[in-house]
Amino acid sequence: MARITPRLTKTEKDILDFLWEYGRPLSASEIVDLCPNRNWKASYIYLVLQSMLKKKVIRIEGFRPTVKNYARTFSPTISREALLVHEMVRDLQFNKENIRNLLVYLVDSASALETITSMLELCESKKRRLKTEETATTDLYTNEISIKPNTKEESPK
Repeated sequence: MARITPRLTKTEKDILDFLWEYGRPLSASEIVDLCPNRNWKASYIYLVLQSMLKKKVIRIEGFRPTVKNYARTFSPTISREALLVHEMVRDLQFNKENIRNLLVYLVDSASALETITSMLELCESKKRRLKTEETATTDLYTNEISIKPNTKEESPK
């Protein structure tokens, strides 16, 4: 989770839901047309899409020809699952203990061996990245910043 997304309005979340549901980039007019039960006007959707672009939760995917010109198409930059996790972390102000409790809950609630295997692979991948990551350290006496590879080996338990 490199970045925490800003708070989204209900309309922004609805538009993301449509983009995820349809699984392809949509133009503003397609979003309006696909939502006949909403009273959204095209001008309102354009404003919402601009807000979503500023928040970096969608991107311009390309252009699609229309009757007179071309319409921009939009796709999400974040998955439904990632948004849920980002919102949970932001709203609950997770600390190390809360994250540990969440992981315990997720592991306990997993009912398939495949899910546990996937969780283990994710943890091992993160562990490898952390081991090879370079760490910036500050020399307290000179205030110089030096970059040193993290070469500490874990002690066997």
